[in-house]
Amino acid sequence: MTVLNIQSLVFFGDGVIIWQVFIRMLGYYGAKAVGSIVKKLCKTQVAGAAATLHQRKEGIDLLIPSLEGRGSEGVGENQPLPQPSRLGKGAKPTYSQNMISTLTLSRKRRGQSTSRFTLHTSLKKQVAFTLAEVLITLGIIGVVAALTMPSLIANHTKSVVEARLEKFYSSMNQAIRMAELDYGPRETWFEDNNDLALQEAWIKKYIVPYMNIVKTDTVIIGGRNEFTMYFADGSAVTLVAANGRDWFFFPGDPERCISSSPSRHYKDFIGRCAFAFYYNPVPKSTGDGFVQWNFEPYMSSWDGEESSLKNHSTYGCNENSGWPAFCTRWIQYNGWKIPKDYPFRVKY
Repeated sequence: MTVLNIQSLVFFGDGVIIWQVFIRMLGYYGAKAVGSIVKKLCKTQVAGAAATLHQRKEGIDLLIPSLEGRGSEGVGENQPLPQPSRLGKGAKPTYSQNMISTLTLSRKRRGQSTSRFTLHTSLKKQVAFTLAEVLITLGIIGVVAALTMPSLIANHTKSVVEARLEKFYSSMNQAIRMAELDYGPRETWFEDNNDLALQEAWIKKYIVPYMNIVKTDTVIIGGRNEFTMYFADGSAVTLVAANGRDWFFFPGDPERCISSSPSRHYKDFIGRCAFAFYYNPVPKSTGDGFVQWNFEPYMSSWDGEESSLKNHSTYGCNENSGWPAFCTRWIQYNGWKIPKDYPFRVKY
């Protein structure tokens, strides 16, 4: 039986051997006595394989045009495809010039590369958006962003203010309790004075060592220097120069908040970017207990009703109040969440 080199049947580009075609062609060379039957079977198998592989756009297109009777330039319709010459033992396979020309012309006719070693047929259709589609999409995104971004930013700002208020309240009371372990009951070392130097000395002794303070400084509020402590999260707290009881917490930079007021006065930014607290641990004049034990939101003159936090004539949290100091207490009363009907836009 004549040996047919397998490489002559490899379809370059995919490197796949069509074994059924190979077996029948081998039969053709090795059994002439039944040549007509083998040839018929070979033609049937190759035609079937051609139909399937044509759909997959594989490299079989090299061999099938003439077998399907489609013809090619320089070769008449229904003419048999030129066959490689028969090989002797140990001989290398060769194609006749006529066969090479037929395959080359057939591939040119189908718009394919004429290289016998490469075949690249993309199965993926290239898809892209037009410029108009891109611009329309960007326009829609811009409109949606313009409608939703202000609300998202406002909600984020509220969340930051709420979290920093609650954190400061907790940290400040914890610092006072820790100072009590070193210096005794808080009422024994509390000082109520209006001297800036004395205020600074008191804070640095009893408060600063027990809190995460990054720096201390003074800011001008209402024409007076007030001692200020700055925290690691960007917030700060000032002690009012007039006494040692009133404190104001800033969720953000105090200077940025204060400069929003032409007069740089608390009444213009309380409840917006500054929040009032009060600390006065002194015993009551009669009976047991203290006027106010903990460091708490400002609530002087509050009757305990939520409505008073909003509508009090002097300290109520509303646009007409001359000193809306109850805003801090209202937020605390609401679980450290800014109420839905809160009258001011908070910032930090």
